[in-house]
Amino acid sequence: MLDEPLPVRRSVVELVCADDHATLVTAARTAERGQAAWDVVRYVRSDGTLITVHTGMIGLCDHQGNLIAYALVNRDMTSQLQAETELRRSEQRNRALLAAIPDLMFVLSADGIFLDYKADKLLLPPEAFLNRHVNEVLPPPLAAQVLSHLECLKRTGEMQVYEYQIEFMGQIEEYEARMVPLQDSALVLARDVTAHRRAERERVAMQEQIIQAQQAALRELSTPLMPIADGVVVMQLIGVIDTARAQQIIESLLHGVSEYKARVALIDITGVRVVDTQVAGVLLRAAQAVRLLGAQVILTGISPEIAQTLVHIGAEIRDVKTKATLQEGIRYAMTVGTDRERQ
Repeated sequence: MLDEPLPVRRSVVELVCADDHATLVTAARTAERGQAAWDVVRYVRSDGTLITVHTGMIGLCDHQGNLIAYALVNRDMTSQLQAETELRRSEQRNRALLAAIPDLMFVLSADGIFLDYKADKLLLPPEAFLNRHVNEVLPPPLAAQVLSHLECLKRTGEMQVYEYQIEFMGQIEEYEARMVPLQDSALVLARDVTAHRRAERERVAMQEQIIQAQQAALRELSTPLMPIADGVVVMQLIGVIDTARAQQIIESLLHGVSEYKARVALIDITGVRVVDTQVAGVLLRAAQAVRLLGAQVILTGISPEIAQTLVHIGAEIRDVKTKATLQEGIRYAMTVGTDRERQ
């Protein structure tokens, strides 16, 4: 139905859009032959806007069969056409969105048959997997994985997320997949995460290298050793000495004695907070190891409290030369070095 009455005593030609006059004439000629004519034309409203109608025209004749008038039936199609236009636009948007999504998309039946797909790259041509069961197409481990998630999806209705690897052109590619219900089937979206995973592994490897470098630097800082004269090296210990650090002390000391061809190695414990049986053991082992390289160890920084502790715990340090301060130890080391040179 038209939403406004047609004006009386006006020609239909005046009411129809000029571009549709030819359509109206064709319909009239069909009606003149005694046939009903149906077509789409546009009427012009009083405000100048157009209304699209599906019009039917038949000819009316008198008793002698002479054409005396035309009868028209009009059905407003404006809303229908607008809805169809919007539907087409929506379909175009959806197709554009699908084209822009990089994911592989597969539609599987409830029992695991490939029904449809959308993909830019495929391992197989479509005819090799469409309407075929996953067991016939995929490697057995991957087929079992897909079927397991398909069964879980049917049972719970919850989205399934899983990862898988597959070989493509001689390279192993990694994918992250999501499976969601789709009416009586399942939609699988698989995203290629190969580059992301590779970058993540490289980042982790680099991070591990940085951590190892930092740990090495900390080891050097926690057990600093430096040469102070020809044939004399000094290691100043600070803080708490645990098992791991004790091994670092011995390794650094031996490395330094060997690298600098030292005759005397001074170990200063002024900054060591607590000297217990473990610390005493470390010092003794260090001294024994250094002597095997032909050098002498001088222990400095022994305070009265530490001396009492060493006596109390029965530490046997008789084979280790001791001095109260680092300065005294250095003077003694220089004397030892001079005496050896004279010999």
